[in-house]
Amino acid sequence: MKSTNKKSIFEIIIALFCVFCVSVCQFKVSASTVLLMQSFDIGNTEVGLLTSATSIAGLILAIPVGALIAKYGFKLIGIIALSSCAIGSCIGFFTNTSEVLFFSRVLEGIAVGSMFTLVPSMIAMVSKGKIRTFFMSVFSCYVGVGQIIVFVTTNLIVDPSKPDSYKNLWLFTSILLIICIVLWLLFIKPVQPKSVKKDAPVEIKGFYKYASLWIIAIIMFLFVSIFKGETTYTMTYIYSIGLDLIFSNSVSTIRAIVGIVTALLTGLVIASFSSKKLYIAGIIISVLNFAAIFSVWTYTTEAMAVVSLVIVGAIDAATLAIFTSLSPYLLKDIKLVGITNGFITIGKNLATLSVPYISGITIDMFGFGPLTFVYFIFGIICLGLSVLLYICHKRSK
Repeated sequence: MKSTNKKSIFEIIIALFCVFCVSVCQFKVSASTVLLMQSFDIGNTEVGLLTSATSIAGLILAIPVGALIAKYGFKLIGIIALSSCAIGSCIGFFTNTSEVLFFSRVLEGIAVGSMFTLVPSMIAMVSKGKIRTFFMSVFSCYVGVGQIIVFVTTNLIVDPSKPDSYKNLWLFTSILLIICIVLWLLFIKPVQPKSVKKDAPVEIKGFYKYASLWIIAIIMFLFVSIFKGETTYTMTYIYSIGLDLIFSNSVSTIRAIVGIVTALLTGLVIASFSSKKLYIAGIIISVLNFAAIFSVWTYTTEAMAVVSLVIVGAIDAATLAIFTSLSPYLLKDIKLVGITNGFITIGKNLATLSVPYISGITIDMFGFGPLTFVYFIFGIICLGLSVLLYICHKRSK
């Protein structure tokens, strides 16, 4: 803790809590898929659209948010993002039409696009060395933490025999987000971190010329397309082979726990890594990603489902931890890390938008089997780009 003061660590913890709550909002559709389908009389494609709706605003905001972070800091942006998410969640609670529910998800997407860019940028700006890398890995746990909270809570407050009981989940997230707003107002200070070069102006123009930014954005697009497809439609697959909603949420909770533990362990392992070793770790995890691709949608029993989702959860969590930890190294000025995380967020949001078109439509038309081949192609491209990212790093020295 020597390189980072206690005040900064406390702010990071508050920021992490808030981003975890936003993650709960992002994954609540996945946890209540069957209920939403019954309540609104919609199919897999429409569920996919509700899942991807949070990415619409996020896709538009990712780069502007990164630029605003570089110029003005992160307090005001966080308040606006969390407030929009809370309003969206409240609207979703009161609506009875899928169109309004979709709009509410777009509002929630303002927080998805902003907070998932803001929080890792904040970590990079106010911490250093091992502490920074570790907290970057903790941030990457937002997937597992969000899932475990939402799946456990869904099992406790939702009645599978009453489709409208999905509203209980929307009420829960609304309360969480109001708490986040209060904490952000009280404890996050409007402090602007210094640039690498003292008093140097922040040069945002021309950032699009950096090949590494585009490469990591595409890597995240490919990886998260696979990940989001798996998480969104795992419940649908389990339901299709005769297993129930409660089991689906329970096994997803196991997967989330494995993901959290893996991300934390990954953070401890890579905390002392040089930038070169982090890039190499990115290549290795891209290879391991194929194990995740071929372990999904091949199980027929509860035991096989648990094994499969444990494998997928571990690999997904390690991948997010490693590539998130690379963000401070892609541009020379640490104050521009918001731009880097903006590109990463764009990749993630494009992936979420691809879920209904790649995964949902493929499942509806051809079933789960052919989708594995699509993900295999994505995995090949992702591996190639991970190697290319390492080459760009070596040439930039």
